[in-house]
Amino acid sequence: MLENIKNYILIIAVAIVFFSTVRLLLPNNSLKKYINLVFGLLLIGIVIDPITKFMLNTSIDKEVNDFYDNLDKKYSNTTLNTYAEKDKDLTMNTFKNNLDESIKNLLKKNFQNIDFEVDTKVQYKDKEVLIENVSVTYYSGMVKPIEKVTIGEVKEKDEHLDKEGTDIEKFLCDELKIDSNKINIIKG
Repeated sequence: MLENIKNYILIIAVAIVFFSTVRLLLPNNSLKKYINLVFGLLLIGIVIDPITKFMLNTSIDKEVNDFYDNLDKKYSNTTLNTYAEKDKDLTMNTFKNNLDESIKNLLKKNFQNIDFEVDTKVQYKDKEVLIENVSVTYYSGMVKPIEKVTIGEVKEKDEHLDKEGTDIEKFLCDELKIDSNKINIIKG
């Protein structure tokens, strides 16, 4: 017990000497009053800590560490992983939209009299973005004819593409460096 009181007084004396020395070395300016305030608060913390240990049977250090541990548990990896997944999904959607628009602009630049609708499917795998599928619907020069609508029907890749469709498919294969079976060209 006597040893604890001796250490307590020694810690307070060392803190006062240190704070006084630092205050003497500082220039006289407007920052000095804020430094005095911080040193005063630190000194109060040093003085109060042993009293709280004795009276409350706890330590300020322990309470601060427990607080940060609880905070760390509350916002653990599951929360961070959720935010990371949402961020990845948002990034992939933005990338897909930008890719669709870039392909559309590239096609319009090279095939002036044709309108395009582009839809891509992309996947993020092993820190790489892979293009799974590119669907391009093109409308050339004339008014689009009205087609019979069947609910639930998916348009399949047209095996008999006209010259424009074949040119578009070849152009996309060369530009995107992907296989033609990943490209679906539909004449609208």
